[in-house]
Formats: sequence, C-alpha cells, structure tokens
Amino acid sequence: GDIEEVEDGKEYTLDNHVQGFTVKDRGEEKNTELLVDVVRQLYRETSQNDDKTLVVVDEAHNLMNHEEGRQVLSQWVREARDTKTAITLVSQNVGDFTNYREGKAILSNTKAKIFHRHDQVAGHVVEYFDLSQKEEAQLRKLKTGTESEYGEGIVKITGKLNSLVRIEASREEKAVIEAGS
Repeated sequence: GDIEEVEDGKEYTLDNHVQGFTVKDRGEEKNTELLVDVVRQLYRETSQNDDKTLVVVDEAHNLMNHEEGRQVLSQWVREARDTKTAITLVSQNVGDFTNYREGKAILSNTKAKIFHRHDQVAGHVVEYFDLSQKEEAQLRKLKTGTESEYGEGIVKITGKLNSLVRIEASREEKAVIEAGS
C-alpha cells in the first residue's frame, strides 16, 4: 500500500486498498493537528459507508495526549462496531489511555487487549487490568521478535480469554520487515 504524507487542508478518502498516513517531520506540534484532522476525516468516511474497514493507529500517544485527538478517537471507537470498522490502537504506554477519561472509555469499549513485554509493570496497570501475579511476572519475560523467531503477548478478551500467545510473522510480513531493515 501507499504511505501518504498528511497535509494541511487536504481531504482524504478511502479507496478500498491498504493506505497509510504519516507526517513529514516527527516531533512537530503542528503534526498532531494534522493527524487529528486525518483521523476525523477517516472517522467520517467509515461512518458513512458499508465497507468493512480495518484501521491501525500506531503511536496512538500522539492523539491520546491531545484533547481533540482523544475525543475523536473515543467517539470513533464507540461507534466502530455499528459501521463495520475494526480499530487497533498501538501504544507503548498504557498511561496514554488510563490517564484520561476518553482513554478509559476507549478501554472499556475495547474487548480485546494484547500486552507485550514490559520491563517494569506499574501497580496501577496491574490493578486497572486485573493482572494476576503470574501475568505480571510473564510481562517481564515475554519474548520479542528482535530476540527470537517470534514474539509473545498476553491476550485478554473481556469475560472470555486470558492467554499467552505466540506471534509469528507470515511469509509476506517477513518480506516487508526485511525490506524495511
């Protein structure tokens, strides 16, 4: 798929293939405003079509640490099931969600959560996600794809599943990863 650089004032649409959006320069304050605008446009578009859509927001902290970003993401996640949209939010810090009312709303509307290795597991994380002592210990020892042929995670699906999983890249994913190295 294509990676499109976001621009101020540009209208974005989905055209039924893999699309990516990025900012020109990382670390610029104006980029957050641009990302919020893209997310708002994609939310509007997925809300008005009948297509199944998968959305992945990597580095979600960029939106969660911005009031408008939190609001639009929270609303989108709440309505996603009704619009055949699956949203995956990726962040290295759970505090990006637990520190905000909108983040807690996102978490409560998200049945499945995957936890990868944490060198330190904060007490509020253990409490918020009701992690057992075994899960807390496992989080510190989970394998990552950089040190092993596969990664590991703990999957928690509200009311249904708490399980250790092995995550392996498909042949196609390996090719993409290796090409990017």
